[in-house]
Amino acid sequence: MYVTITTFLSDLIKGTEFTFGIKEILDIIVVAFLAYLFILLLKRTHSVFIFLGVLIFGAIYFAARFFDLYLTRLIFQTVFPFFVFILIVIFQRELRYFFEWLATWRILSFLKQKNTFSEVALNDSVAAIMRLAETKMGALIVFTGRQSIDRFLSGGVTLGGRISVPLLLSIFDDSSPGHDGAVIINNSRIEKFGARLPLAEKFEYENLGTRHCAALGLSERSDAFIVVVSEERGTISYAHGGILITVKEPIELKEALQAFLHDAMPSQTKGRFYSLFTRNIPEKAGAILFALAFWFVFVVQSEAGIVNRQFVIPLEFRYVPQGYVIDNVIPKTVALTLAGENREFKLLKDENLKVLIDVTNTLPGEKRVSILEDAIEYPSSFQLVTFSPKSIRYILRKE
Repeated sequence: MYVTITTFLSDLIKGTEFTFGIKEILDIIVVAFLAYLFILLLKRTHSVFIFLGVLIFGAIYFAARFFDLYLTRLIFQTVFPFFVFILIVIFQRELRYFFEWLATWRILSFLKQKNTFSEVALNDSVAAIMRLAETKMGALIVFTGRQSIDRFLSGGVTLGGRISVPLLLSIFDDSSPGHDGAVIINNSRIEKFGARLPLAEKFEYENLGTRHCAALGLSERSDAFIVVVSEERGTISYAHGGILITVKEPIELKEALQAFLHDAMPSQTKGRFYSLFTRNIPEKAGAILFALAFWFVFVVQSEAGIVNRQFVIPLEFRYVPQGYVIDNVIPKTVALTLAGENREFKLLKDENLKVLIDVTNTLPGEKRVSILEDAIEYPSSFQLVTFSPKSIRYILRKE
């Protein structure tokens, strides 16, 4: 894989003086990872349109700079220091949710206690939900994910019982004191019943009731999977990721719940690493393309990072014995290739580069000597890539 990436990048920067290695590839990977997180932030907080609005303002600002629109540029420069702070205040809830989700990312799941959800508990949950829908008994059931939802809950009675059809039916029976609240399920057990959930801030379903509004509200704030049974219509809906979906067949609910539990509670380490390469492929591909484009524009085209430059340096002879001269030097110059940052090359002066040949204790006559790296002087901020030739000839004779 390293060879493939290296070949691709070599073709990308062909014709430039830029050089790259493991450090540059690592730089691209880090930028791609940050871009991937940003894409997930937009996706999970449903902020794509707001981000597009920010891009439009950014385009206007760069256009104002390009066309030298003084007033427009002045307004943007005055407002911009407060703009980031305004965005943080507006999206504080979304940002908090995103970083909480990031802290519970599955790549770090080996640090946490392993969650389990048995097949029996899954089947009993689906069977109970079907019975509740058939009898038009209203219900609100929360299946917790990797994030804690405790701070979103109010009220409720701690239970800690195993999931079973009779238990769930009895909880949502009209005679039960907690039938209007939500059941919280975690690790195949009913942790709590009669809990109150936060309502959605924007609820645009006029024909649905408070249970659906509460389910959507919790799904907007956490990664939980919430099932709602309507007591008026006997329909089944589930909310996840801020989206409310009504199912028509029992198998739809079971498949959606199985997919959620598989994602929230991976059973094998192999599955975690496998999903690293199979989940969110479009987002990951977009992040990689963004990182490559960013790298090419801001590093290669602007000659930032590490670049190679060639120099032709005349030979200098030191400690020539008194009364002697150096003659017939072949060749008279050495070609050096140095690697360093572009800004360092701009400060480099010709007198800082020297190739020194020491002729101390050398007898008269024709000589052939090898040029060692120690004979080449250059600033410590650069790295010597190569030089040519590796040896020279000269004649030491009397004046």
